[in-house]
Amino acid sequence: MKSIIFLLFALSVASSSQAASFDCVKAVTKMEKAICASPELSRLDEVLAASYKSAKNRLSSQSGSMLMKGQVSWLRYTASYCFVDYDAMPALPANANKCLIDTFGLRIEQLNATGGIVAGYKTYLMIDDSIKIVPTEKFIYTVERSYPQVDSESEKGTRLNKFLAEIEVVMADDSRGSESYSVSLKHLTADWLVKELHADHMIGAYPQTTNSCSIYSLEFSRAVRYGDIFMNRSWQTIAKTAVSNHFKALARKEKDFPLEMLGGYEQFEVSMEKDFQFCLSSKGIFVEGFLPHVVQALDGVTIGWDMFKHVLTPSALKQISQISSN
Repeated sequence: MKSIIFLLFALSVASSSQAASFDCVKAVTKMEKAICASPELSRLDEVLAASYKSAKNRLSSQSGSMLMKGQVSWLRYTASYCFVDYDAMPALPANANKCLIDTFGLRIEQLNATGGIVAGYKTYLMIDDSIKIVPTEKFIYTVERSYPQVDSESEKGTRLNKFLAEIEVVMADDSRGSESYSVSLKHLTADWLVKELHADHMIGAYPQTTNSCSIYSLEFSRAVRYGDIFMNRSWQTIAKTAVSNHFKALARKEKDFPLEMLGGYEQFEVSMEKDFQFCLSSKGIFVEGFLPHVVQALDGVTIGWDMFKHVLTPSALKQISQISSN
């Protein structure tokens, strides 16, 4: 813990008289020693220190504190993750250095993007990472989470930040594996913000990659619900029919694709008060999750807005027209 605090403090005061952003004479941890032993890592560490300091200065005091919290999480994780291999054994020095170089480079990019404006708010990226290392069992389990936050202490800003931070994790920590969650935020229309969550899971035999979306209404200061988009539950029948027709056509085209592989339509069996969970574009809504991993490349259906035109609410029609014009 002491070395982590030392590194974090060093990030706020870079010294040109040192090979890195801290005094290498006081290097204790593996990461500190690796930085001091590598000219490339020393240079990246100095850039990282300057980027962190600049990013923190662009934010309010409260958001700066949250940025620091995320930086501590990132440091703790990186200081462990880069120095173990897949079997929880010490990593080779060359592999550890490459991991640090790649990780430092990505973090510098993230910090340099701090202060970008979305819907009139300054934004920054929050990091919440964790790692479990069990050498006796020869496994590591990692969870990486990154999501944008807005620099605002207002009630509306607080509600938006809570919405952005909501990430459901698996946390199957009784075996080796990894989970990675990355959230992006886009101003879709005058009222709608889209939160896209990209998730990678390596738990069990097959890796899984999923993308899910949710919509936030600036006017209502809450997530958009199915009832905000559709007038009644008849949209579910329309969606099921569209998906069924899509995969029937796919089965005719792909001769080795049996319809028996198709899963159910549980994701459409939702309350009108539930938060909308599909990705959308000017063409329509995109839905996936019907096929098993072995044919995942064929998964995913775009259901056109024209199919829903008779069940869309007036407010949804207004927003969709803006999406089409953008």
